[in-house]
Amino acid sequence: MPILFCISGNDSVAPTKATLRHPRRASHAHILVEPAGHFEFYHGEAFARFVDAQTSFLLHSLTETAIPQ
Repeated sequence: MPILFCISGNDSVAPTKATLRHPRRASHAHILVEPAGHFEFYHGEAFARFVDAQTSFLLHSLTETAIPQ
């Protein structure tokens, strides 16, 4: 099952380097690192970029894993 990790590249709460350990251990991991701080993803341009990426990932994943009829 595909999984998307959305990671902040300038995070002072959850440091990027430490956070990247998790997707590297997961199979089928897709990693998105955005140049923003931890709380910047709740509003503005960073929020819009993450939502766009998450929507695209979801649509792609549903299409790729759909059961043929």
